[in-house]
Amino acid sequence: MTKTQVMRIVRETATQKKANLSREEKQAVFNNVVDGLYREGRISRKQMTSWTHAFWTQQQQLIQFRL
Repeated sequence: MTKTQVMRIVRETATQKKANLSREEKQAVFNNVVDGLYREGRISRKQMTSWTHAFWTQQQQLIQFRL
């Protein structure tokens, strides 16, 4: 499974459900899906980390910048 496939599935599901999510909410949903895929053994730990790490680093930088 690739990151592009996961993003497409999440996007299509949100569109079908008419979910109006903020950027942060969309990323949280994506992270939850990726965590679930990892727990089920469908993706490796390396994939999980690389797909979700960049966002959390950005969030931490924004928080520090605001302080």
